[in-house]
Amino acid sequence: MDDATLSGSAEAVEPQEPENTNALTAEEPEGAQPEADEESTATPDDAQAADDATGDEPEAGEDEPADAEPEDEKRARKRSRYQERINELTGRMRAAEREAAEAKKRAERLEQRLKAQSVEQPKEADFDSLDEYQAALAAYHVQRATLKEREGDVEDARTAAQEAEQQALALARTAFNERAAAFAETVPDFQQAINDPTLTISEEVARQLLHAERGPEVAYYLAKNRAEAARLADMSNPLDVAREIGRLEGRLSAPPPKRTTQAPPPVKTVAKGSGSQSDFDPEKASVEEMEAWLRKRNLL
Repeated sequence: MDDATLSGSAEAVEPQEPENTNALTAEEPEGAQPEADEESTATPDDAQAADDATGDEPEAGEDEPADAEPEDEKRARKRSRYQERINELTGRMRAAEREAAEAKKRAERLEQRLKAQSVEQPKEADFDSLDEYQAALAAYHVQRATLKEREGDVEDARTAAQEAEQQALALARTAFNERAAAFAETVPDFQQAINDPTLTISEEVARQLLHAERGPEVAYYLAKNRAEAARLADMSNPLDVAREIGRLEGRLSAPPPKRTTQAPPPVKTVAKGSGSQSDFDPEKASVEEMEAWLRKRNLL
């Protein structure tokens, strides 16, 4: 068997890359970057690198200053920076979303108005004289020219709406990355979990996760609960997806239930001066004294 045959056989059995079903890992469309400063487009890895670079870590061989900032305070300051950035980006994202919605409504209004003003070219057979027909034809051409201009206005409005939607989406992705960077501080495997190409996240689910306040937490939950992720991916109605993501956000933000205990309530001591047993100390009493004391109070 020659080398060419071996090479052909190797190519025939070469494993293929698994299909990426994770829309969260999809690249942003061209031209969708937000019009913002360089800091606003930082990824979680960039944010981590920046924090590491500004962490004022002492170099090897240097003594750490005596007044060095405690780790818990450093982490709190870091979380505060994340939150400030998230709040800023969220505000800009909401404003961009409102602008996109208004631009879309304007385009729809113009389109409906244009359809209502459509005109039909006159036919000579419908007129009694040539003069009447030519007058109607001239009016028709004037109306068509006006409608042509309005068609251009509709097209411009559609383009503006699309650009506004892309801007809002880009800001949403940037805000999601900031939230993800903050969340990854406490969940080391977050990036690995949500970037798994075998994780089933539909485009609609990914879009809504980018806009959700707890998007990274929900994304991580779905990465760890694949059946739930697949169930959401099968939903075709955006309202159903929004409802389910909101339900998951509520569940993840709820405080953990208080642990119940079977232990009896603590024994109440009698304050001094309130009776003959004012000097009784449950900590120093014998078993017999404790039993007698409890029986007197109908606690045993």
